[in-house]
Amino acid sequence: MKKKIFRNLFLVSIFSIITVTGILIVGGYTLFKKTVIGNIQNEAKIIRSGIDAYGAQEYLSILKFNQQNMRMTIIEPDGKVSYDSMADVNNLENHGDRPEVVEAKNYGTGFSKRYSNTFSRRNYYYAIQLDNLQILRISTQISSIYGVFIQIIPYLLGVIILVLICSSIIASHLTQRLMIPIESLTYELDNEIDTNDYGEYDELLPFVQKINRQQNDIKKQIEKLEKERDTIQLITENMKEGLILLDQDQKILAFNPSAISILEIKEQQLIGKKLITLTRNHEINHCASLALQNQNIDTIIQQSGQYYHIYGCGVEQRNRNMGAMLLLVDVTANEMAQKMRKEFTANVSHELRTPITSISGYAEMMAAGMVASTDIQKFASKIYKEAVRMIGLIENIIILSKLDEQIPLSEQEEIDLICMVNNVIDRLQQKADEKQIKIEVVGTPILFPTVSTMMEEIVYNLVDNAIKYNRVGGGIIISICQKEETIEIKVADNGIGISKNEQSRIFERFYRVDKSRSNKIVGTGLGLSIVKHMVAQLGGKISLKSAAGVGTSITLSFPLRDDKYR
Repeated sequence: MKKKIFRNLFLVSIFSIITVTGILIVGGYTLFKKTVIGNIQNEAKIIRSGIDAYGAQEYLSILKFNQQNMRMTIIEPDGKVSYDSMADVNNLENHGDRPEVVEAKNYGTGFSKRYSNTFSRRNYYYAIQLDNLQILRISTQISSIYGVFIQIIPYLLGVIILVLICSSIIASHLTQRLMIPIESLTYELDNEIDTNDYGEYDELLPFVQKINRQQNDIKKQIEKLEKERDTIQLITENMKEGLILLDQDQKILAFNPSAISILEIKEQQLIGKKLITLTRNHEINHCASLALQNQNIDTIIQQSGQYYHIYGCGVEQRNRNMGAMLLLVDVTANEMAQKMRKEFTANVSHELRTPITSISGYAEMMAAGMVASTDIQKFASKIYKEAVRMIGLIENIIILSKLDEQIPLSEQEEIDLICMVNNVIDRLQQKADEKQIKIEVVGTPILFPTVSTMMEEIVYNLVDNAIKYNRVGGGIIISICQKEETIEIKVADNGIGISKNEQSRIFERFYRVDKSRSNKIVGTGLGLSIVKHMVAQLGGKISLKSAAGVGTSITLSFPLRDDKYR
């Protein structure tokens, strides 16, 4: 403890000294440097005034004895030095290329600084042009910040040594004061300590009390462990996942009701019985055997038409296998979703390949010159139709992808359902006229809060399907009504209808009824799937009534969540 206290105090002290010293050195040096630069600039301006009044040689000779820390130099326009206060001008080289001299010739004044690595000092030069085009240069020399630091190292070391000594003394004193009550308490541990009278060191009182309550704490700990055991048992008994614990002989040590349900075990007394005698599922028994061999199990099995992800691992103690644990998780929904995704991918590939193959074939024939000029328009029309079909398919796939992501709905707005339905009819009227189909709207104007773009897309798909799969001269009735708790929209037609055995699949992606006839109808097979997803996102329900050769009726039901619309 003493070493730790000493080390911490010493490090904090040293860090503080170094930090403060560094800040003072950098700050002081910066201020000093600015002052020096300002001084030589002011001196240069004053000296120039004196030279202009008394002449350079006479005035500088007088200043030579008063400005011993500054070097004064007169440089002729050709760079030759005619006067220097600290050197013989005959031994000086031409100064015409010095940066401060060049700058003074060009701009009237010039400044530069140069560093001496040998003496760790920095020289500052300030030059100013006189009226007679001579250059007056004033220079001074100061130690670099590194040089300043070198100079104060002895003082810094002295302070550090002093701090080391003080830290050692303080740490020793603090440690002794901390250890006195602890050592006193050590001698009293053999006897029960009266916590009411123990006030020497309040921070140690909890430890004293804990020692006196040791037996009570053990009892409470046992009660706590029993409670945790009951909690674990409650969790395992109510968890949906099946849990089985086996010993090294594959006999059941523990299980939960879900495991019995999954394995369809009808016997009551399972403890001590071998797993292989309770289930004939080869995969489960194989996983148990592998787990008892200390292999980690992570696989999916089938049991009674359901899919279960089974996890298993061995239990070891001192390199000896003591048993195994199996956990069965129902992943049927995930497996079915994955199967549907695979089917969707396969269907997308197939549906895209058809128009792409057609476009490629037509284009190849046209490129090879195999199409007569009179047929080019016909082939271009076919290419265009296939491209439109492909674009429609891709757009529907994008819509379904966004719906699958369950992106939060846009802000709802109040719309007139009758007006919205009429807008949809206007968009599809030409298609209906081509088949001489009459569309009728039944209902009164109803205001309903919803996502207008989604609602219009739903109705558009239903009416579009009613036109596509209708007979020539057929009819469509769109009815809108408000019930006590819901709004209902029904789209009914008297078209080809849907057979009973196909009705459960029409909302699947890419599924199209009566393929012998629907092959002639342009479509992607995604419309009703999009409708189903959108209705679900809007909180509604969809129902179907249909009969082959009679017609189809699809009803949408949306709840009224606001009393204002009831």
